Amino acid sequence: MPNDNVLLVPYVTEKSSKLMEDNQFVFILMSDNNKVTVRNYFEKKFDVKVDSVNVLKKPSKTVNRGRITGKKREYKKVIIKVNSGSNKDKIEQLF
Repeated sequence: MPNDNVLLVPYVTEKSSKLMEDNQFVFILMSDNNKVTVRNYFEKKFDVKVDSVNVLKKPSKTVNRGRITGKKREYKKVIIKVNSGSNKDKIEQLF
């Protein structure tokens, strides 16, 4: 069940740094929310106009460490495209 608390962690890679030039920001969504709640959160907290929100669900992977087998946690990756006329400086400070 989605809640009002959206926990986002900036996802910094070479590809995400390149996407920042096109006003797209990549985050890892740590809570169980959907596109609508993430869009409302960004428009309210950072005072920007969000064009689109893409959510990618990354499945868990099996890892082997010797004889011990485990799993990595699954997570959601969120790509947020901000309108070019919006003030995106507050979001850039997170990175």
